[in-house]
Amino acid sequence: MASKNKKCLLCGLLVIVMFVLTGTQVCSAEGSDDVEAMRQEIKELTQMVRGLANEVKSLKEANGQESSKQAQYQRELDEIRADVTKLNDRPTHPLGTALNGLKLGGYGEIHGNFTEGSESDKVDFHRLVLYLGYDFADWIKFHSETELEHAFGYDKNGEISIEQAYIDFLLSDNFNIRAGRLLTPIGIINKTHEPTLFNGVERPNFSKYIIPTTWSSDGVGFFGSLNPSLSYEAYVVAGLDGNSFSEWH
Repeated sequence: MASKNKKCLLCGLLVIVMFVLTGTQVCSAEGSDDVEAMRQEIKELTQMVRGLANEVKSLKEANGQESSKQAQYQRELDEIRADVTKLNDRPTHPLGTALNGLKLGGYGEIHGNFTEGSESDKVDFHRLVLYLGYDFADWIKFHSETELEHAFGYDKNGEISIEQAYIDFLLSDNFNIRAGRLLTPIGIINKTHEPTLFNGVERPNFSKYIIPTTWSSDGVGFFGSLNPSLSYEAYVVAGLDGNSFSEWH
């Protein structure tokens, strides 16, 4: 009986030892897999760190090149500023300063009327307008137009006249003063009588015979703009001389 119990005890011990050994082997195997996974992860992280280090190095080099370019641009800009300062500090001739506000311009018209029938064809250098202006200041401006009509052509009845010669005192957008010989603000064509601003070769008959376009008057008045779509002009001017008027002129 005692021998049988010893055998059972030995068998139990053997089973326990085998179980322990088997568990140890399993744990050892699982631990080996974890270590291998950790090693692989460490390897991947190391590669990522090296890649990031290379990117940081490249960015530093690029920033260094960009800083060098910016420094070069700044030096060139400083040189340009120095040259401009020298030009501004250089004394100017009084005549050159006086001519800064001078403005020149003009336009001309040549009419060609070719008709059928007994009337002869007509070519006329109808008008040549010379503009002269001067800015005494930002708010004081002079404008003038001298017109030469029918310089050559079929009738040889040319004339020269001062169409406009006035000074503007620009006080504000709403109120300004004008004095001198100016275009009377009556009718559409009288103010905008340039040849590209109306249809046809000749001016409309209404603006030629009813309203004496171009109608210039000597006077003084004020003008301005109340809003972008509403402006005004009001002048006190000399009256018309009606002695030479007829039903056609």
